[in-house]
Amino acid sequence: MVHFPCFGDAVLVTIMAKSKRKPSKFTAGREARRRAREAAGPPPAERVIPDKRRKPPKHKKNPLESNDQ
Repeated sequence: MVHFPCFGDAVLVTIMAKSKRKPSKFTAGREARRRAREAAGPPPAERVIPDKRRKPPKHKKNPLESNDQ
């Protein structure tokens, strides 16, 4: 932590020193994906597949129109 005066002795500004970043741990899966991206390019963009359970059924008859008596 470093203290130094700014605008005289009235205001003190504190600056935190950044810590060094540790190198990440080696994982075989991450390395395999990195090499695959180098060879084949980036993966395709994600597609959103609509949920079929929430889709209304097709050709559902209107109860007011199907009053055949």
